[in-house]
Amino acid sequence: GEIYAMSILLKHGAQVNATDHQGQTPLHWACKGLQHAAIEMLAYHHANLHPYDKEGRKPEEVLTEQSSAKTQHVLRTIGQVREKATAGT
Repeated sequence: GEIYAMSILLKHGAQVNATDHQGQTPLHWACKGLQHAAIEMLAYHHANLHPYDKEGRKPEEVLTEQSSAKTQHVLRTIGQVREKATAGT
């Protein structure tokens, strides 16, 4: 349902780093909802992994608030993979 809808939106040009009135990106919201598949999809579509919202929080800080070790691991792993890919170019 939601993941499929998100994939369609991204395929048709939805802004992966758009912000709401609180300065939060889709990645912030996926982290708040502990939506692992959404986090992975956003990262695949080159979401900024370290954006700050208006309260100065990054997505991983929202995760800390939500206390999900699995989601923190997913986000860290994606960041490490992206860093390795960038270093190789």
